[in-house]
Amino acid sequence: MQAEKIKMKKGRYIEVEEIVKYKRAAFVGRMLLGEINNEMERIDVDEFIDKPRKEIKTELEGIKKKLQGEINKFCRQNFEGLKQLKLSNLYEPLFENSGIYKIPLTEFIEKYGKPKKGVLKNAPLHSTIHISNWGLQSDYPERHLVNDIIVSFNTIIKVENKLKKAKESNWEEIKDDEQKKDIKNWLMTSKANKRFCLLSCFNLVESYINGISWNFSKEFDLSILTSKKQNILTEGERPVNIIDKLIKAPKIIGNKEHGLLQTQEPLKTFIEIIKPYRDSIVHASPFSAPIKFGGYNKLDKLYSLEFDIVLLAVEKTFELIEEIHKITNEKYSIPTKVIEKNDDGSYTLMEEIEVN
Repeated sequence: MQAEKIKMKKGRYIEVEEIVKYKRAAFVGRMLLGEINNEMERIDVDEFIDKPRKEIKTELEGIKKKLQGEINKFCRQNFEGLKQLKLSNLYEPLFENSGIYKIPLTEFIEKYGKPKKGVLKNAPLHSTIHISNWGLQSDYPERHLVNDIIVSFNTIIKVENKLKKAKESNWEEIKDDEQKKDIKNWLMTSKANKRFCLLSCFNLVESYINGISWNFSKEFDLSILTSKKQNILTEGERPVNIIDKLIKAPKIIGNKEHGLLQTQEPLKTFIEIIKPYRDSIVHASPFSAPIKFGGYNKLDKLYSLEFDIVLLAVEKTFELIEEIHKITNEKYSIPTKVIEKNDDGSYTLMEEIEVN
């Protein structure tokens, strides 16, 4: 390229480089705000290097007057340590990936700067930053799993209302071919979403306890803990039973003598009532559970999962997470803080992050 031949760190080239940095920084800022509605165009030295020197100087002065303040304000409002140069450095990986760039939050902080409190809302440290034409967004397991619960739970409510209305009809109407077909579809949809919702509750709890354990390991020197306590958090040597982890990990993280108690709510109901349904779905079998685990009939649990159990699972899941949050001194983000319940009993989906 001509720019490579001309590359001399003085005069014209320095001015052109500065123009490119400003333009790239401005583009990235607009991308983070979700204001870009077209494919990325190349912004580099070659666009400007052949222009008359006077024109380059004039353009640079105009850009500084127009963009410098806006870029600096954007950086100050949304990030700690993110300067214009670092913002412009985001342009290259975006361009190389056709306007879509994913990067772990920890790596983003190291390379570019730390998002200010509130910018990422409740996104935890183990999040992945996702930049695209949609703007700056976060991705983390808990948000997906919370939304899995909400989507399936809301679907159950809608379908159960249809079934309730259908039951008000007489048997002749219910057995009508079209009505029967609808009822069958509603029943299958309801049952599938009940199973999915209950499993998602367990998935969320496990993801949450693993997430706060990971966050703690990044901020705390685990070497001062016993090897057993280290393994409770990291499972680096051997797997840990989810119940053991729920009981022990929060009190390690919160430096408390007592944590969740298996004999008290919400863990008691989670273990005694909800877990058998989950185990019966995950390990479906005509064999009954061992006597030491309750001796219940797994197929009965699989077939008899009703709305009241699913509702209990959702409520106890959110209570459990909130209780863990308190035990750990409310240091780590909690997805249930941003969950809104509607008047009809349904929930509002968790939103993506926003920048100012």
